[in-house]
Order: sequence, then C-alpha cells, then structure tokens
Amino acid sequence: MTHDPSREQNSRRIAIGLALFAAAVFLSFVIRQWLANT
Repeated sequence: MTHDPSREQNSRRIAIGLALFAAAVFLSFVIRQWLANT
C-alpha cells in the first residue's frame, strides 16, 4: 500500500473543521449562559 498524503490532509481538514464547529457550539453555549446570568 502506498502512503497517500492527500487523504491524510483531507482527514486533517475534517478534524480541524470538527474542532472549529465544537468550539463555536461551546462558545455559543457559554455566551448564552452568560447573557442569561446578567
């Protein structure tokens, strides 16, 4: 089997996208809680 760098880069891009999505959801949740507390 040959090593495919493009597939590795694609999976890394997907992982970065998931991390950004999780961070956005977390930030929206924190901001919503902060606005509810004020």
